[in-house]
Amino acid sequence: MPDALDRGLKHIVVDPRCFVEAGMKNTEWLPIKPGADLPFCLGFLHTMMYDNAKDLDWEAIKYRTNAVYLIGSDGLYVRGASGKPQVWDLADGKAKEFDDATVSDPAVEGSFKVGTATVKPGYAVVKDDIKG
Repeated sequence: MPDALDRGLKHIVVDPRCFVEAGMKNTEWLPIKPGADLPFCLGFLHTMMYDNAKDLDWEAIKYRTNAVYLIGSDGLYVRGASGKPQVWDLADGKAKEFDDATVSDPAVEGSFKVGTATVKPGYAVVKDDIKG
């Protein structure tokens, strides 16, 4: 971290108390009211998903997170016959196990029919929930 700060990294601490981290070189401390961390985080998430979505690392979201796992109306993962969570492969237009080697383009947004159920990727569920 010290090397990154020397290269120009800007470290911003958002906390109601000024801890040691806020006193580091090249650091900015943004005090918030105690108990306001959840609204702050939800607002930050809303900004990322709606205002700055083009700047997100979509490759990481698609291939290194569970944001593409399909979620049913019960709020649980949609699972296949093997019990593994499913993803929607946009290339083939069907649900597949998350670790299926043939998944080439997992969906991040949208809603899909799996059997008789309408399901969404986890990212889409969170995005809809914070829409406000």
